[in-house]
Amino acid sequence: MTQSVDPPSALIAGTSARGSKTTQSITELLAEFEAGEKAVSDFYAGPADPGVKLAVAVERGDDETASEFIAAGADVNVLSGGRLPLIHQAIGLGHRRIVDAILASGRCDLTARDFEGRLASDVAARVTRDMDLAERLAEEQARQFRDRNLDPRRPDNPDYGNWP
Repeated sequence: MTQSVDPPSALIAGTSARGSKTTQSITELLAEFEAGEKAVSDFYAGPADPGVKLAVAVERGDDETASEFIAAGADVNVLSGGRLPLIHQAIGLGHRRIVDAILASGRCDLTARDFEGRLASDVAARVTRDMDLAERLAEEQARQFRDRNLDPRRPDNPDYGNWP
């Protein structure tokens, strides 16, 4: 017995080879996608905080929009979901262009830790296994710790053990 497969034209029309309605036609899916894209576009253009807009762009992997918000001065140190520094999120999601834009801004606090106490270089090394990025981050982190006279290993570091 041969299995019946719906042709693409039937899916677009919203019917199957057996004459029943498909759960969702391609036209409906496209309409939902376009509505979602419009909602995101409206959000980006709206009055929300630029840091929040940047967090949404990072989560979506929208490197072009994220770069625009960074260039416009959005806070690159906001916590996504109140717990995760944007640099950590971008690294973990593999959004390398966004990571590069955040670092190029010169405003990223690489002494910040995520909710598990990890530095950005730890995320690059242990989560994404991107050792080149981990090394680059570790060098910049060391400079920032030195410039602030902080020791990342010591409890007298104001950030040590105080991550959310």
